[in-house]
Amino acid sequence: MQYKLPNQKLKLYATGRLFQLGTWSIFLWNVNFTNIYLSAIANILFIISLTIEIYILISANDKIRKTDYYLLISFSVLASAVLLLSIGIKSYYKVFEMSCFISIYFLFLSKKFAFWRDKTKMEHVVGFWAFTISILFLIRALYSFFTIQNQLIFSDNTIKLISYLGYFSIIYTLPIIYLFILKERNEKIILENNKKIEEDNKKLKELNATKDKILSIIGHDLRNPLGAIMGFSDLISEKCKNKDFEPVEEYTQIINQAAEQSFELLNNLLYWSKSQTNRIKYKKSHIDFNVFTLDIFKLIQANLKAKQIKIQKIIEPNFRFVADKLLLEIIMRNLLSNAIKYTKPNGSIILIAFKTDTEIKIQVKDTGIGISPENIEKILNSENGTSTLGTNQEKGTGLGLLLCREFTEIQNGKLSIQSIENQGSTFTVSLPIAQKD
Repeated sequence: MQYKLPNQKLKLYATGRLFQLGTWSIFLWNVNFTNIYLSAIANILFIISLTIEIYILISANDKIRKTDYYLLISFSVLASAVLLLSIGIKSYYKVFEMSCFISIYFLFLSKKFAFWRDKTKMEHVVGFWAFTISILFLIRALYSFFTIQNQLIFSDNTIKLISYLGYFSIIYTLPIIYLFILKERNEKIILENNKKIEEDNKKLKELNATKDKILSIIGHDLRNPLGAIMGFSDLISEKCKNKDFEPVEEYTQIINQAAEQSFELLNNLLYWSKSQTNRIKYKKSHIDFNVFTLDIFKLIQANLKAKQIKIQKIIEPNFRFVADKLLLEIIMRNLLSNAIKYTKPNGSIILIAFKTDTEIKIQVKDTGIGISPENIEKILNSENGTSTLGTNQEKGTGLGLLLCREFTEIQNGKLSIQSIENQGSTFTVSLPIAQKD
């Protein structure tokens, strides 16, 4: 893979290199520093080139702040002004000033890299490299300072070696380091993009699975009750024409059951599709549970009557708590409908609600056919739901219990199931007690 500098930074980098080329051209021309004005111009060009290249290094991870930008510009102007004002002074003073400026530049660079978050390995190296150069030029500055004081702390050969190492690192190592930083940054960006693509693909697969599930339900489960409605409505029409009204009541009951089944299925489909696309939001409200259950019981009264099932409430008076009313309504309606479906005629259902120190617990107990351990595992962990025929051969899609689980979890709660086959099941919804309770 090829790594390219951004066009704007490439031009800026080339400008910095041109300034540095001008610096060394002047030094070669003025090798003995006989022309003090050329020496000053060379030093200023070098300061400008350093400003540009350090700016590029700091902005390699696109995190440069305006304060850093203005600080670099201000320091460059200050250093240039000091060098211009120092044209007539001794060369050791100029070397001291220049070494101090370079040392401060690279100390600033080292500090910036030290405080970057999520640093790459190369950026760790750059921070250490910049600090090392800063120390080299600090030693060079101290040598010049003590030489001015007629004190010798290093030999000339030592200080020449230090100077060569420092300038060599700046001229040749700095551009290589920048390219490596870009390489690592690009690799990191590629990894992040690949991760995002994988996440998007996962979401796309989930959406496709949701779409397939909805189409499957519409194509199979919804066709049956609609077919029953169409078929028996035709029979009623035919019987009415022939004035044979005896079977009409039976047919209308079948149509009513099919319509209720279709309505429940469409409702669950609607809410399930919303939950799969994250369009269900948790909205807290105060709930009087005794009043709340009266409305729920009205919706399931016909089904209770059809199977002669008795329902009992064990709820203390004035039982109130905070939860999402809509989500709780869907949970309770599905749990009670499910209990009716799998309870044999003349059976019973008990609705219990109570508080512990930390939770609201709502239990639906039935005397139905029970659930096997394998199916309990599927209900609590499967993404597609599971269903079996009811005691009157009622068909289901598995969506109801899936919604119960998901909508309980949206409220930071938990759905649990205890069941013994052929004896009955207990579904428990546990919701955390809100601070407003």
